[in-house]
Formats: sequence, structure tokens, C-alpha cells
Amino acid sequence: MPSVLFVPYGNKKAASSRLICWETAKYLKKRHWKVSVGKGDPRRFNVVVFQKRYGEKDLAMVARSRKAVFQLSEAYYLKGGRKGAIIRMAKKVNAVSISSRPIQHWFKHHGIKSTIIPTRLDFAALQKGKKRSILTICWIGALLNEAYLKLLIKPLNNLWKKYDFEFRVIGGRKPGLPFTGKRHFLKWQMGLAEKWVSECHIGVAPLFQKPYEFAKPPSKPVLYMAQGLAVVATKTPPYTDLIQSGKNGYLVEKNDPRRWERFLEILLTDEATRNAFVKRGKISCQPYSAPAIAGRWDKFLRKVI
Repeated sequence: MPSVLFVPYGNKKAASSRLICWETAKYLKKRHWKVSVGKGDPRRFNVVVFQKRYGEKDLAMVARSRKAVFQLSEAYYLKGGRKGAIIRMAKKVNAVSISSRPIQHWFKHHGIKSTIIPTRLDFAALQKGKKRSILTICWIGALLNEAYLKLLIKPLNNLWKKYDFEFRVIGGRKPGLPFTGKRHFLKWQMGLAEKWVSECHIGVAPLFQKPYEFAKPPSKPVLYMAQGLAVVATKTPPYTDLIQSGKNGYLVEKNDPRRWERFLEILLTDEATRNAFVKRGKISCQPYSAPAIAGRWDKFLRKVI
């Protein structure tokens, strides 16, 4: 039986660690792997996966491992003083796993081969709630990403002048932004946040159009689709892999506020289009399901060992 040790960046409350380490471990066990997360002697495993780990202690653990993989899913870590340490780590391990083409291009530029394995989501474990009686637009995200909500101030404020709807924000703190209509803030809680998403009708995924954002995985739209929301998102490379604008969601070019407003207005007023996007979205997100991505990890890790 092959064995793998995941060394996570954070605990289960850290989204990337939960999705990449614990959820992958769950489904690799079903594929007859011996798996541990965060605990164990690296010498006793066929391969050790270092999730966003590249410090001196991690390098020392690589030296004690039979085979090692460096996993990086967020371009944030490629900025500033981390660059040298990440390159050093990537050159010490046997293989590198990343989540998007832009990150793969970054590693290739530095002479490092990598394999794309997107972030997965355990659809079967998602709690679902009853849709709210008032049409609700939803955004979920971490503190680091709340700045993206600035892109929605003008479109939503204009729409509130014409329509009655609510904007639900699920995050780390109540954003102090000048929205003028009905807002509802919910502080993120593990096990409940995804249920709160499912109660909404439209999911928004605004991003700045900069190199860092161009490398982010499509985790947010995937969650919206899996939970039965119609999606409107900024047009960025990872999102275009998932969303075909006008078919299973809308993509906003150059964050044009008029397009944000127009696309959201269609989904607020046209139930048929909204329902069609929801139906197609549930199909489109399936390649990002935990069992499907675990299959890719299975194949990747077997090649490493």
C-alpha cells in the first residue's frame, strides 16, 4: 500500500490546507493509500507533500524524506522576499504541484517543471440550506480578499435604486464600504459558511486584474456553482477555465462597472436565465470535485514514487 504524509501550512480552518491536505487525504484513503496529515516520521512514507511550506525546517524534512513534493496554490507567495526560498525548495523536491497555468509559467520561467492539480471541493460534505425569500447576492472570502468588494460598490448601489435585494457578505469582518442598500454580514464559521452560501441566489467573484489575481484558482465560483448559485465574476485566466460567459455564468471584462451592473440586473430579474446558469453550473464544477481531483493526485503521486 503506497503511503503519503501531507505537511499542511495551517490547520483545518485555513481553507487551502483543509481543501488540499485533509480533503485529498480523505479520498486518497478510498484509493487505498495510507495517509497522514501533519503527523508522522517522513522516513516511513513513500512521499511527503509540503503544502506552502518552504522554510529551513521543511528543507531539513525534505532531506529525511524518501520522495518529496512541494505544493503551491496561491501566487501571493511568489511576491517579495519569498521568491528565493520558494525556488530553493522547488529545486530540492522531486516534483512540484500548482493550481493554475500562470503559476506554472512562473516556475517554468525559473527552470522548474510543475504539474497542475486544481484546488478541489468536497461537494458531498457541503451543507445546504433553504433559498431565502428575498433575492440575495453573496460574496464569501478571507480578509486578504475584501478589497475586491470595492469593485461592486457602484454597480450594487445603482441596482438598489431599482430593485429590492440583499447583499450577503461572509468573511472575517464587516467591510466598512459605502454600500447603500440591504446588507447582511455573517462572520465565517467552519461548517456553516457553505450552508449560508447555498441560501443565496447569485454569487459574485470580483478580482483585480493584476498578475497575482490572474494566478488565483477558481475556488469561489466552484463553490457557488456547487451550492446552486448563478455566478458573475471578473474575467481572469483561471475563471475562464470554468465559466463560459452567457452559458453557465457571466464574466466581466476589465471590471467594467456597467457590465457588472447589467449582468447582475439580468440575474435579478430573469429567473429563467438564473435557473439555466445554476443547472449548467452544477455540471461545470464537477471536474473540481474532491473525488475527481483525488484521482489526479493519485496518478501524480504514483509517478513520483
